Amino acid sequence: MQNYFQIEDLLQILNIIKLNFPLKKTRGWAASPDYIKVLYREILKKLKDKENILIVECGSGVSTIVCSYLLDKYSPSSRIYSLDHNIDYAKETAKELNYHKLSNIAKVIYAPLKKYKIIDNIWFWYETEKILNEICDKKIDILIVDGPPMSVQKNSRYPVIPILKEYIDLNTTIILDDANRIDEKEIVKKWKKELIFFKEEFLDTEKGTSILEIKNYSYKPLISICIPTYNRKEFLIEAIESAINQIYPNIEIIIVDDGSEIDIKKEVIELFNNKKIRYYKNDENMGRPYTRNRCVKEAKGEYILWLDDDDKLDFETISYYIEILNNYEKVDVIYGKLQVLDENRLFIDPIDFYKNSAQLANSLITQGCVIPNPATLVKKDIYEKFGLYDEMFYRAQDYEFWSRIALDCNFKKCDKIVAKYRIHDNNISTGKIYNFDTSFESVIKRKLLQKNNYKKIFYYLDSVYDIKKELSFSLMRDLDMFNAIYYCFDEAISKKDEEEISKKIIYSLKMNKIDLANYLIDFVDDKNIKDIVDKYQKIVKKIEKLYKREKNKEISEYLNILTTLLNDNWISFYINSLINREKNQKLSKKYARASLIMNPFSEESENLMINLGYKNQEIKNIKNRLIENVNFLEENKKDFIKKFF
Repeated sequence: MQNYFQIEDLLQILNIIKLNFPLKKTRGWAASPDYIKVLYREILKKLKDKENILIVECGSGVSTIVCSYLLDKYSPSSRIYSLDHNIDYAKETAKELNYHKLSNIAKVIYAPLKKYKIIDNIWFWYETEKILNEICDKKIDILIVDGPPMSVQKNSRYPVIPILKEYIDLNTTIILDDANRIDEKEIVKKWKKELIFFKEEFLDTEKGTSILEIKNYSYKPLISICIPTYNRKEFLIEAIESAINQIYPNIEIIIVDDGSEIDIKKEVIELFNNKKIRYYKNDENMGRPYTRNRCVKEAKGEYILWLDDDDKLDFETISYYIEILNNYEKVDVIYGKLQVLDENRLFIDPIDFYKNSAQLANSLITQGCVIPNPATLVKKDIYEKFGLYDEMFYRAQDYEFWSRIALDCNFKKCDKIVAKYRIHDNNISTGKIYNFDTSFESVIKRKLLQKNNYKKIFYYLDSVYDIKKELSFSLMRDLDMFNAIYYCFDEAISKKDEEEISKKIIYSLKMNKIDLANYLIDFVDDKNIKDIVDKYQKIVKKIEKLYKREKNKEISEYLNILTTLLNDNWISFYINSLINREKNQKLSKKYARASLIMNPFSEESENLMINLGYKNQEIKNIKNRLIENVNFLEENKKDFIKKFF
């Protein structure tokens, strides 16, 4: 396939120019056709804006010949100056130019390597006197970097920018060959740190090609990198390093310690001795939302960039965001791709919701938290306008905040990997559903849907009934079986919607409301559903008998059968909690909480949670989040509860 693409590109090249003499081989050490096509595209783009251009090439060869052909056809007054430190290669390229009748377009300059002192280091690079005499005070339009070879020294192509810096400007395009190599990637990183606003486009040619342009953005706001932390040391050090190493200079780093038991200031902060870092500590452990809110209050920047204390920013993250802020109108929130730390795979690749607030709100209801919190940039005055994080949400506070601002703010995705994300048990996207109090997700989704916005959010649906069905299905995935049953319950029966009634039957079994399932079964003719109800009741009776006889091994086997029949169900969570009380209380508590979320009317679940050490207020909060009336579609909820619960 690679050969096919190379042939295709070569045919395109030969279709543009007419050779006067056969070319030497391409590929290998010479320029490959896909790389030559990149050069052609960039040269032709320049010629659309300028009648003639100046090209400087580091390293001579086939690329010199083919680029000269292009200029000879479209801009004979343009010039290429090609540097070569090897006298034999320089003579060979000059000879080829003569054969091809292109000596009037290109000039090969023999420039032996000399030593230069750049930022306290000694570098070998081309002797520049001859090339500077040729270009005089002109600016270079295209700088092609294909030398010196890496055998000269590490990062051997780096000096081109500091040495020729005064001859390049905002209109200069820099093209780097061999960009797949680690050496070249390090060189690009060095260039970006020195020039700050350096936009790179990487092209997957045979050896990799990077196209770089200098940008001079007028809008350069102060960015506050906010790092809430608690009892983390090693990870926090890495997070701070990634913040300090940002190319973009106009930053401050706000660290709020949520009452750590270790001395974060002494063991971490003082190691850096960096004036950009400001450290604060809560007198006691106050929780994530409180700590995030303190970050916001302490930040002086126009934008806040969130960085978890166990994640790492890409060194260009803020530079990417500054480019977006300068090129797109009214952007309030910017987010990007997250890569798994120490793994070469994406953790999340969100979609772009720019100027698509209705779809964002819809996705927050139907899919969950589709906006990542790590490495996300938020305009600070958004917090002043819409309020800080809700401190009742000890988890999912970012999700709640996004849902509150979704319809009024502009979200923009940066299509780059902006941070390395550390996966652990607290990540809801990677952990088991019972690890988390998903009553928060339920109340967030339901609150987002209000009378003044439901038609806007569900713009593609014709009826409130269809909206309720979508919401019902989404709530089921958060273990909220009660609301999944409540939404469109009466309508499904009155419309004789057997598909929806069948779902309500399944949800009823999941929350162990067998009486409700049996009530609904009379409204459907589906034999499969009736078989599921029958099988469920038989399996549950068997599990109950086995539990009384303390046959835990056999119980586990039947629980597996039940899970195959109905994934995530009250019986499985409740019995697993009972089984694990002695050997793994932490896991037992998670199962017990999940069973209460499944059925907030279950006295068994409530009593089990109390016995496991849950506070009465915590249990009450979970129940209230699920049972309380939070939108106009829940006006009849009390009557529904009285009738069926």
